[in-house]
Amino acid sequence: MSSDRRSRRLDRGESTSLGATCDPIQTPPTFAGQTPTAQTVLGFGLGSQEVTAAEADEYVQAVDAASSRVVSGVLATSWDGHPLRYADELKQAGVEVVALRVP
Repeated sequence: MSSDRRSRRLDRGESTSLGATCDPIQTPPTFAGQTPTAQTVLGFGLGSQEVTAAEADEYVQAVDAASSRVVSGVLATSWDGHPLRYADELKQAGVEVVALRVP
């Protein structure tokens, strides 16, 4: 299957040979309670008010520090010198993630 066709199927939430269906809107989120909530890190829940870039970075770094399944870092730098951060959740803890860490 072409990657373009697979992407269209994944956009509609259909399952593929890659695994089970996970619709970004309709699949209920799960939370194991192993990472801090935005409320505990920032003092307010996500969605209750606007989040600054600094607050978002603080929360991502707190989740990364609390979980062996989350990797975060700086992917690039914006035109005006601000770091553009990312976070990725791994399928299992302890996986070697050297390729995901950007120096």
